[in-house]
Amino acid sequence: MNRADISSLLGKIEPDLKQIDDKAQKAAVSTLMNIVEFSVAEVDGLHGQVQTLNDEINRLKGEQGKPDIKSNKTSDGDVSSEKERRKAEESDETGLQQEGFKLGKSSLEQLKEQDFDAVKIIQFYQWLNTQQ
Repeated sequence: MNRADISSLLGKIEPDLKQIDDKAQKAAVSTLMNIVEFSVAEVDGLHGQVQTLNDEINRLKGEQGKPDIKSNKTSDGDVSSEKERRKAEESDETGLQQEGFKLGKSSLEQLKEQDFDAVKIIQFYQWLNTQQ
């Protein structure tokens, strides 16, 4: 039984607590429920600490510990698989059409204003190939 199961059971018992007429019994049951919740939280914390210490012992023995695996989720956590699929399809389509590198708006404007002829462009590419 894990912490979530115990919390749900305690949540189901809580409405029954209001039906107890005797104040002493109600206080005792309420106290016991609080002790159970505290104990479950403490046990969860201790389980984590034991796991950390076991990992450290294994590391000191020369064994490899658990790998630190990062999730691939985005920060908002509210991305549907349909959106991801569409995004992947769009990137595939645009990836096939794009070549080269991106230029900023100012660079593009400067290129549009300049007059290039094919001979100068070919000479430029030949010069680039000789530089490499």
